[in-house]
Amino acid sequence: MSAKKILIVEDEEVVRRFIKISLEFEGFKVYEASNGEEGIISVQKELPDLIITDLMMPEMDGVAFYKKMKEEKETMSIPIIVLTAKDTFQDIHEAYKTGVVIYLTKPFDPGMLVQRVHEILS
Repeated sequence: MSAKKILIVEDEEVVRRFIKISLEFEGFKVYEASNGEEGIISVQKELPDLIITDLMMPEMDGVAFYKKMKEEKETMSIPIIVLTAKDTFQDIHEAYKTGVVIYLTKPFDPGMLVQRVHEILS
């Protein structure tokens, strides 16, 4: 069985690398993008099994990115985890309303993130 593919869309390189290392240690194939526009290109190229995205990013923010993913037939069923510092009720409500599966706030527990990824992909 081939490894599940995960795309991390995160503008902070340190955070992105930390998540990547944590998930690769668990046997996942991980791809990276530093903003939503790069994320769209990666999704079209790799068609991941799961996406983890930040909300506040340059070029195209996470909200525009995940809304675009939910609009396209090829990508609408890909589960999305939001991992962000934005923690207002409105931010969380909007994300869930648009189809985000899990909304985690920073700082985050890497073990919890890995556990959630396993739950979604099993």
